[in-house]
Amino acid sequence: MYKHILFFSALLIFVQFTQAQDKKHSPFDEEEIQAEKIAFLTDKLDLTVKQAQKFWPVYNEFEEQFDSLQRVKHHKISPRHKNGSDLSKHEMKSACNDFINAHTEIAKVRREYHKQFVEILPIQKVYNLYKAESEFKKVLFKKIRRRKDNDDHR
Repeated sequence: MYKHILFFSALLIFVQFTQAQDKKHSPFDEEEIQAEKIAFLTDKLDLTVKQAQKFWPVYNEFEEQFDSLQRVKHHKISPRHKNGSDLSKHEMKSACNDFINAHTEIAKVRREYHKQFVEILPIQKVYNLYKAESEFKKVLFKKIRRRKDNDDHR
């Protein structure tokens, strides 16, 4: 019962957060994925009510910044990789620099929020957070692959 209350509290915070953002059209339901991620993390972290009240707003802030940097990285770098053989050496150098700079910025954001997570949660739960995020990515990729395989067989 406690986990259900915590899950729905986290879900409510997330829904309010996502309604304030502009969402691009995606072949996957981003809200559904985020809801699944929140449920997954909630289950794995086993937060107290007090921890959850402090953690989720900070985590949502982190996610917003992280996602923004990921979009910038993909926008700057991905188009160049499609026709890599057509790039000049100068363009390749610029693409490589953009790649490194994007990852450096992402690392800075992770480091900044890691400090905040450690202030909110015991280190064991921060460790479990990182582990759970990685596990969730694996689960999500498997789900996407299954969906793609199902679509290919239709």
